[in-house]
Amino acid sequence: PFGSQLYMVFDEHKRCIATGDAWPDPVSLDKGKYTVRLHVRHHKASVLEGLKTLVMVFKTPLPKAIAVTAYSTYTNAALKASKFTRKRLYSKQSTCLYLSAGSVPSGTPPGSVLVGSIKVGGMRTGR
Repeated sequence: PFGSQLYMVFDEHKRCIATGDAWPDPVSLDKGKYTVRLHVRHHKASVLEGLKTLVMVFKTPLPKAIAVTAYSTYTNAALKASKFTRKRLYSKQSTCLYLSAGSVPSGTPPGSVLVGSIKVGGMRTGR
């Protein structure tokens, strides 16, 4: 456990525009350049050294919805082969779907993760 954690977001004019702690609230930022500083306190320097390669996560909405295609296997998704069409599932059954985005917005850096929701067909009962 850390003694404390604090982050500060500065704009390109070095003005502090947002702060937070270990349980941050979302921060909305206009387009521009920002600097994020993270202050963490711990009694062991070795633990702090391990944070030097810490990954920061940013969530931003897409400018428009993107289409994804469903596949029944990872190989089919990687090769853009046979698409998933339909599968009947009974109570307590599950299945895997592998989704592939046709294209992502330009400027999307490698390693980006798309997070969203999926809507599937309605339930039919009594059959």
